Amino acid sequence: VVTEDLSMFGNSWVEEEPHQVRCPMVPSMFPSPCASCDPHILLKVEEVCAMLLEEPFAGCHEFVSPLSYMASCSNDLCLSGPNGDVVCQVFTEYARACAHADHPLKDWRTHIPQCAMPCPPGLQYKECITCCPVSCNVDRMCIDNKLQCLDGCYCPDDLIYEEGSCVKASDCPCEYHGMVYPSGQTVQEECNNCTCVGGVWNCTEYSCPGECSVTGDMYFHSFDDRMFTFPASCQYVLAKSRNSGKFTVTIQNAPCGPNLDGACIQSVSLVIDEDPRTEITLTHLGEVFMAGQYRISLPYSD
Repeated sequence: VVTEDLSMFGNSWVEEEPHQVRCPMVPSMFPSPCASCDPHILLKVEEVCAMLLEEPFAGCHEFVSPLSYMASCSNDLCLSGPNGDVVCQVFTEYARACAHADHPLKDWRTHIPQCAMPCPPGLQYKECITCCPVSCNVDRMCIDNKLQCLDGCYCPDDLIYEEGSCVKASDCPCEYHGMVYPSGQTVQEECNNCTCVGGVWNCTEYSCPGECSVTGDMYFHSFDDRMFTFPASCQYVLAKSRNSGKFTVTIQNAPCGPNLDGACIQSVSLVIDEDPRTEITLTHLGEVFMAGQYRISLPYSD
């Protein structure tokens, strides 16, 4: 609702929740909460709210005006009394506004003991910490946030919050296939060993041997140790080098069986360096051909 009427604007934000007491509507031309306040209480309210004009808050006046916060402070304390938690809530909102203006009021709570913020063991209260704190998860993306910082209970500066406790960066765990491993633990990946070092896997880089096989009845045993069948009558790439093109192994299938309703391997071919002249073919009869036409005997040398 766009309006200059304060009561209309405030009432437009009222929401009804099931099983909750309805928030009372504010009457038009409502009087100030301090209009009917006891003079002695009003004097105390003014004294408390005037703290926004003093240090440590005065250092932020150049960046965030305290006037609207003082007005809110007076209205809130006239309703709730000058000695409750509302006092600290008002000061907290002004301190947050200063932090968002890139001028955090660090340690302001030490000047106002009743506003001290207790934290769980191992955590410290900080007035301004980045909205994207350091994390053990190096792949975690932080959503862009326009806020300069946030206040709350956080780990000391040299520690990282991880799963409910503060840890050193060197003690961050690592994740592998959905499992979490502590720093220092080693897992094996084929012929290589990977050691968790401060949240990052440090792996050896050996070239691991690989083996696959196929039988005449079209049962395949793949490099990742899986078994499957693929009865089709075509030529297929059985294996090839990943990037260099150094070798390609193909198989030629053909119909077989009494009714030719099956598929059998007719031949297996190997090509080196993508050069057709190097093609060696082994047929199902045990014959060996070079370049698809020259019959040779094994062992063979050129």
